Amino acid sequence: MSSKTAPEWRETDVTWIADGVRLEGKILFDRVTRVQGLLKGDVRSAQGSTLILCDRSQTEAEIHGDHVIIDGYVKGNVSATSKIEVSHSGRVIGNLSSPVVSIAVGAFFDGKVSMSAASATSSN
Repeated sequence: MSSKTAPEWRETDVTWIADGVRLEGKILFDRVTRVQGLLKGDVRSAQGSTLILCDRSQTEAEIHGDHVIIDGYVKGNVSATSKIEVSHSGRVIGNLSSPVVSIAVGAFFDGKVSMSAASATSSN
């Protein structure tokens, strides 16, 4: 497998936070995490992980991760060492900081964007 090939995920590698689940406090994730519930507090995901905030998710938190995908609602600042993606259904009120930031047509965004590797790592 070449280093440019996307990793293959097994079901056992994915953590699900279901709709109706509410987590508050300092929340740490690794691997791939899909969130449909509510997160509140300080959210961190490990290097090499992907945090997916699904369209039904509601997050009021400072988020620090490697790759963050936002399909739902986020109120708070988001920093990523690799990439932040806000889909057409994503709604973000807060600042984004990552070397790569993608905001799709139709997304709602109210904040500032910083796209430098130094800014993403310094906010962790």
